[in-house]
Amino acid sequence: MCFLLVSSLGMWQLRRMKWKKELIEMRRQRLAMPRIQVTGSPFPWKDQVQDYIYRVVEVRGVFDHTNEMHVGPRPGSDESGETTPGVLVVTPLRLEDGSTVMVNRGHLAAHRMDRATRPEVPTWVRVRGVLEEGEIPNLIGRYARIKNRPDRNQYLYLIAPELAENANARNHEECSQAALQAFEPLYSNWRVEDDLSRMYLKDACSICLEAFVLGTNRDVSKKDKINGPGLNFSADDYCKYFLVGYCPGKTLGREVESNKLHSIGVREEFKAHKDYEKYKRS
Repeated sequence: MCFLLVSSLGMWQLRRMKWKKELIEMRRQRLAMPRIQVTGSPFPWKDQVQDYIYRVVEVRGVFDHTNEMHVGPRPGSDESGETTPGVLVVTPLRLEDGSTVMVNRGHLAAHRMDRATRPEVPTWVRVRGVLEEGEIPNLIGRYARIKNRPDRNQYLYLIAPELAENANARNHEECSQAALQAFEPLYSNWRVEDDLSRMYLKDACSICLEAFVLGTNRDVSKKDKINGPGLNFSADDYCKYFLVGYCPGKTLGREVESNKLHSIGVREEFKAHKDYEKYKRS
């Protein structure tokens, strides 16, 4: 009996390893594909989201801050690299045609959850991000986890269909299929360095989607990540071309083409890039 139990666990681990390798390879390939421009509904991924997840998407619209949703609690990192409690902020983005796409803007420290501490004026913004259905629960999480409560606007997990319940989107069906995990919001008429009143947002999104694609890299220390460039690149055992340190609060106004970022690869290659001095963290 013990032998059968150990054997079944071993087979399960092998199947899981195969699944993860295939998932990582799919992410690597799709992140390297050309960026998708979306201007309105219907979205390219409507009713076929599995063919578009992990693709880089660019949209232009206005954030609806009155309907922002908090997912958590979640730990994050502040400017000094210390762990701080907080939540992930998901905000509906209203496109020019009135349709909506949900955007995960990153980690918000607990002391900034009151909107009065971080005034945000609605303005046009171009957002680049990775399309995701949401968090992938494991077997225990799928059946034993505490459920989200959209009726109370309470969320513990990033699950697109449940978040869409409070997005107030007229295109509810396609809005509920996926959300953007933002890594580069570009505001139209100003740069964050020139407007101190907008610095709250830089602090609020102190770190976005730490290890969104692959998880925290075992081979890169926290000190190296803090001292590295604003957009952190980390190598992984199976894939060395994943952007894993998304931080929209530190990339506001920085004109870096996403396809260039994905082709640059790991940090050493990023340092060799001609724009490294321009975009490295000061």
